Amino acid sequence: MNLFKRYRIDRVLFGFSAGFIIVLLTTVVWVGYTISENEMASSTSRYQQALLNQINKQLSLLMDGIEQQSLTAARNIASQYPNLGGTEYDRFQRMEKFEEYLAQLTYSSPAIESIEFYFSSEENVRSTKVSSVHFFGPSVLHRQSWAKQLELADSVWIASHKIATWRGDKEVVSFARKVYSNSGNYVGLLVFHAKTPVIEAIMKSGQELADASRVVLDGGGRKKIAVGDELSPAQISTILESIKGTNGFARAEYTGVNGREEYFVVWSQTLGSGWLLIEATPWSRITAGSVQLAKTLLAIGAAAIMLSVIFTLLFSKHFTRPVSDLLTAMNAFSVGKPPIHLPDDYRNEFGALFNGFRRLTERISELYESLKEEYRQKREAEISALQANINPHFLYNTLDQLNWMAVDAGQERISRILELVGRMLRLGLSNGERFITLKNEAEYLKCYLEIQRIRWGEGLTYEMDIPDAAGTLYVPKLTLQPFVENSIIHGFHGLQRGAIRVEAQADDGNLLIRITDDGNGITEDWRSSRRKDTGGYGIRNVEERLSVYFGNTSSVTIRSRDGGGTEVVILMPSVTEKPE
Repeated sequence: MNLFKRYRIDRVLFGFSAGFIIVLLTTVVWVGYTISENEMASSTSRYQQALLNQINKQLSLLMDGIEQQSLTAARNIASQYPNLGGTEYDRFQRMEKFEEYLAQLTYSSPAIESIEFYFSSEENVRSTKVSSVHFFGPSVLHRQSWAKQLELADSVWIASHKIATWRGDKEVVSFARKVYSNSGNYVGLLVFHAKTPVIEAIMKSGQELADASRVVLDGGGRKKIAVGDELSPAQISTILESIKGTNGFARAEYTGVNGREEYFVVWSQTLGSGWLLIEATPWSRITAGSVQLAKTLLAIGAAAIMLSVIFTLLFSKHFTRPVSDLLTAMNAFSVGKPPIHLPDDYRNEFGALFNGFRRLTERISELYESLKEEYRQKREAEISALQANINPHFLYNTLDQLNWMAVDAGQERISRILELVGRMLRLGLSNGERFITLKNEAEYLKCYLEIQRIRWGEGLTYEMDIPDAAGTLYVPKLTLQPFVENSIIHGFHGLQRGAIRVEAQADDGNLLIRITDDGNGITEDWRSSRRKDTGGYGIRNVEERLSVYFGNTSSVTIRSRDGGGTEVVILMPSVTEKPE
């Protein structure tokens, strides 16, 4: 796995240089971006936290002032309400004073747009002289969209909404308080309308990012006032999940129709009222400076990589070019082809390598030609000798059987034998081919067995199982017959009956042939105890031919069977086409 041993030097040099710079640049950019991002978030959180706390104080003072004014007004109304009886004139005078009192409250606070009072009955409703004070009955109250918020509370802040004034519709944030008499009877509802622009002006204090959002939520998470980009209820709900404690900052993630969005959230809770002031800024705005820093570092790194490429190319041109030339010549070298020209003006180690390679290629060409001719002659002589030796051996045994049959039998049997011998000779010669199909080899073996059956009669039986897939494969000629002949001559010696089975199987690129008999079996030391002049020549011939053709990928195994008899297993590669 050593790169200097596997790859070209110029590529390794360039790869290490460029890779080192890329890794270093990536590390610097990532560390710089992470530190910058964290520092930016930390400094932004401190600044926004202090700003929100200041805004929160201003909002608290404003809301507390409105709540205190409404409480004072409610107490005054409660103390005066029982005295609203008397003559019509007395009631008119008291209502005048009541209206004047409420009007003075609106004049004393620039944040209050107007005050409304909803009587418990329609009989006390009257028109007012000033535009900042309005009296209504319960029928008007029931039509207000915010009336349901007062069903379970005595006082409530109402989110920003519009009211009709003599100057047109105005945005207000309202505080409503129920008023009861000293005896505990419901008198009416007092509503203070605060000017939304005044509250928004406080909330926008110090807001520098245009796409930041500030929102005030009540204790139930309902939006009351919002400035900046509008946050949807789903976004607010996601942000609330990341808020813990009364003050702090967090990173919130929201997935909506526009995809994945991240926000930097800072919050501050108003003591007493339970209201929550939130500022949500898109995370991309917080990290914009960090991203710019990362782009700058990447630009510098790209320039460094370009310089590294130029340096590497110049260096490899002078240092690795001779090595590349020598490598090219080595890869292109082939016996019989003209060699690639190598420079002859080098006087250093490269020159010695070039000269040594020239002498080496010349010597290889000479040796290759001599070895090629020697190997061809040796292989042809070896295979021809093996093939020539085995044919007379089998022919001799067959003629011996014919001679015996001629003495012992009549003309019909000799005629049948001669017919079978003729077929064997045709299959054995096979136009001089050294490889024939397993199907033809089995046919040759069948002729031999039929000749033997003429001698044995019903005492010799045989069975062949050669599937079509195996029958089309090529095997060396006369591979099976020596083993069957060995079974008949030696395995059935002294027996009156014998059975032989031949089966083949082609699987996983190999051909397996199994020959079994039920004869006398074979001893474990048969190879070491046999003598060349007492048999075994045909088996040795087959083993040697398989070794010449296939080498270690072939094998012949001969062993005794547990139930009696001998088993021969021949393994060789599957040859689907006739070899050259």
